Amino acid sequence: MTIHQAYLELKKHILNQSEIYEILEYLTGHKYDWLICHQDKLIENISKYESVIEALKQFVPVAYIVNNKRFYGIDFFVDQRVLIPRIETELVVEQALKWLNNQNNKVIIDLCTGSGNIGITLNHLTNNSTYLLDLSDQALEVCKINLAKIQATKIQILQGDFLEPLLENQIKGDLIVCNPPYIDFQDANVGFSTKYEPQNALFADEKGLKFYKEMFLNFPKIIKDINNFCLIMEFGFEQKTAIEKLYTEFVTDKNFNHEFLKDNSNNWRCIMITNI
Repeated sequence: MTIHQAYLELKKHILNQSEIYEILEYLTGHKYDWLICHQDKLIENISKYESVIEALKQFVPVAYIVNNKRFYGIDFFVDQRVLIPRIETELVVEQALKWLNNQNNKVIIDLCTGSGNIGITLNHLTNNSTYLLDLSDQALEVCKINLAKIQATKIQILQGDFLEPLLENQIKGDLIVCNPPYIDFQDANVGFSTKYEPQNALFADEKGLKFYKEMFLNFPKIIKDINNFCLIMEFGFEQKTAIEKLYTEFVTDKNFNHEFLKDNSNNWRCIMITNI
């Protein structure tokens, strides 16, 4: 089977051309430019190709097949121990970088870090000290793979339930970023492919709002300088009203400012809290 023939067969299972070439790169070990110029070359590992086709028939996400997902220009190792980074989450990184604006010697805390894609990206681009936290020991195993892959420095990993490791060790940060589990267990909009992702990283109690409530009650305790801080949390596209209600109920300090941000699909995606 040639590369061109494999392309045509993969096209039956995948509509996204970039994902087709991700798989072809995975199968051949060659990059896009080489593949374009060598369409007549043979796929040498047919058993590997057949395994890919079978996985696609089972709707396994491409990122899990090739063990890679590009996020904010960086390739992250992923498997079924962690969520697949989404392009919508790049908004968290964009806003965090705007707030940092070349500030040095800041402490970044990435909660519910998973693969580490948010925290490692911010650390890589700014070289600020960073903490990566997650409850799942399996997720942190993947996170460590990415730390080694990207050769990140000035990063510490902590395991524990959400804010507990920070509160117990009196660790405080300047920039807090978080993409927590936020899907309601009754949500009918959940895609089929998420069945392969870790469910405890997707779903949360209290109609998906558990982690926002806990954060709004406690975030001043994990901020180094209450006069200069930033907290950014991602949420689901239908949760803005509920989160705004929670914020109004639990955050009473008038010295804090909050705003909601839309992603590139024009969906409400993040809340950002800063000092006035």
